[in-house]
Amino acid sequence: MTTYFNQSNQNVKNQTNVAGNLNVSGNYVAGDYFANARNPADVVKELEKLPTLVTQAADKGDLDEDMAVDVESNLKKAITRAKKPEPDKTGIIAYLNSAKGLIESITSVSGLVTAVTKAVEAVQKFF
Repeated sequence: MTTYFNQSNQNVKNQTNVAGNLNVSGNYVAGDYFANARNPADVVKELEKLPTLVTQAADKGDLDEDMAVDVESNLKKAITRAKKPEPDKTGIIAYLNSAKGLIESITSVSGLVTAVTKAVEAVQKFF
């Protein structure tokens, strides 16, 4: 099947057209975050990567500084709760969902949204 798009008069930062499967690593694309998590400690290790993804998004200009601070704050609070001897599953998920809620409408960080969504799923499964 061939599809044609009229792209005249569009202002696009970066665009890639792909046929078939696309696997991206690096940057802040969701990739395989949490795919290898087998226990709460693995989930914490993956959670600790998320604030860096927020910083990268802000550095690229995909998130403004205030938004990045708010998202990062929620992620760090989730991480702090996850590291406690008796983690508060409900609180962790609430902070992750708050972070996701701040960014889910920003298409340029959809990979980050997916990573946070995967974080929620991992917390639900292993905590």
